[in-house]
Amino acid sequence: GRGRGEGRYGEGRGEGRRRRQRGDHDCALKALSEGRAKPLSELLPVIEKELGGQAIDVELEHCHGRIVYEVKALRPDGKLVEAKVDALTGKPVADDD
Repeated sequence: GRGRGEGRYGEGRGEGRRRRQRGDHDCALKALSEGRAKPLSELLPVIEKELGGQAIDVELEHCHGRIVYEVKALRPDGKLVEAKVDALTGKPVADDD
């Protein structure tokens, strides 16, 4: 009926997150087209080798004027590691960089 998908549960929730995801996607496409970032598919093998595990979550972010991929990787021993890597080189960047 009419009430499907409506109601007080979740009403108005998540809209900001959805908008942000679309904005993130547009930002990523722009960075790639401008040559300020390389495609994740190109950098992922380098990043996974550097972190010693398989990437399970990646986000594109701006960090002090540079574009970085924030990567969470799961190592074979079960340890979760996180790192910010330069979106052009795939090399880790310091948080204060």
